[in-house]
Amino acid sequence: MSDSEKGQLLNYFLENAIKKITIDNGKLIIEYNGDKEKKTLAVNNQELQQIQQVIKNHNRQSLSLSELKSSNNSAMPSKNNNFLYLALTIGGVILVGLTLILVIRKKSSRK
Repeated sequence: MSDSEKGQLLNYFLENAIKKITIDNGKLIIEYNGDKEKKTLAVNNQELQQIQQVIKNHNRQSLSLSELKSSNNSAMPSKNNNFLYLALTIGGVILVGLTLILVIRKKSSRK
């Protein structure tokens, strides 16, 4: 599942307070957070078709919010590490630049 698919599905689950979606005979059974009630929906719009397709493409019958969150969190550290490396590199360059400026000014003020 691509990062964009995960993100879209996670947003859909969170916006609609969904706990789990299961495919049953071509229909989606949706379990909501805090509700014991389940709704069965016909796949009649693009959003539901996309959800059904993503679940089927990964040879699954269901997908839960907890699975999406855990798979999304496992992808996050590499993004955070890249940002950290970039920030540290930029900070290092700025620090070296400021040091050089101070050294040059100090030398020129001694003359």
